[in-house]
Amino acid sequence: IKGIDSERILKYKSIENAQEALALVNENQTFTIVGGGQVGVEMADCLVRQNKQVQLIESMSGILVKYFDQEMLAPLLLEMKNKGVISYFNETVQEIKEIENRVILTTNNQEIESECAVFALSVKPNLPYLDPTIRCHEDGSIFVDEYLKTSVENIFAIGDCIQIPSSLSSETFYVSLTNNAVRAGVVVVDNLIEPQTVFIGSART
Repeated sequence: IKGIDSERILKYKSIENAQEALALVNENQTFTIVGGGQVGVEMADCLVRQNKQVQLIESMSGILVKYFDQEMLAPLLLEMKNKGVISYFNETVQEIKEIENRVILTTNNQEIESECAVFALSVKPNLPYLDPTIRCHEDGSIFVDEYLKTSVENIFAIGDCIQIPSSLSSETFYVSLTNNAVRAGVVVVDNLIEPQTVFIGSART
């Protein structure tokens, strides 16, 4: 993202980053969190508890979409709203500008301004080369059947490109772990000539 190197973007990958981030938290009042997953929601909670003004941008249709039904999340969203958190859903940050002591995040629909921002983004599929006719999930991962075949004849998908079926329910979820990718690869090899081995998925422990 253009402008991601701004010094007003909180970073926390190292002790030094964390110390600098804490200084920014202490010195500023308004924050924009990019990402409504586990890290982003927890970050919002931490900042609200310090009486900071919080905005949250999420590219999907709600918070914690990969983990819970939206019906379960409705009370949490209401509580966040009551605490002053402003949420922007179906918005993707495309550019960051730093003007004086503020950052302006330009999304696909608008400009969102605050003193600081923090990116709490999870791993997601990076498939710009993908044929647009291939069926995909909302998060951009490729839809596959129980044999890991895509919607296009003779094309399979594995690894971080797909959602993993739950071995405990009928749901699927996106989890980028090596063991799932390896097991999916083995299943695809079994199914290259004819469908014979179903991918049982993961218990997501």
